[in-house]
Amino acid sequence: MNRKELRHDRHTVSLLMDHMVFTPQYRGKILDGDVAMICEGIICKTCVD
Repeated sequence: MNRKELRHDRHTVSLLMDHMVFTPQYRGKILDGDVAMICEGIICKTCVD
């Protein structure tokens, strides 16, 4: 990682690599049940790494 990859704002320094946006047509739940639990585990593990 080099310094150019970091985003420097007034009070923070961050490195954003992923962005997920879910926008269903009727604003219902997209991830539900087992799929939601699996995705949550993957996201939590990725954040820890």
